[in-house]
Amino acid sequence: MSHPSKAKGSAFERDVLREVRGVWPDAERIPPGAHDDRGDIVGVPDLTIECKNHRSVADGLRLGVDQAANEMRNNGDLFGVA
Repeated sequence: MSHPSKAKGSAFERDVLREVRGVWPDAERIPPGAHDDRGDIVGVPDLTIECKNHRSVADGLRLGVDQAANEMRNNGDLFGVA
């Protein structure tokens, strides 16, 4: 059984993926624990998507934007979003 915080984050990533697939059907979620630091949702051209589900929106954005910027460089994407 996974930790409740991990389960909450995974559920949020699945929710985001469902919405993204409405526009980009080939988008997919990076499996938990993957070693390639490319973001949480891939398959959207030139966009790195990092998902954070924190109690504090400010904490989620602070952590997510920094992480998305690093992953954006790793992917060679033009844009990143948290």
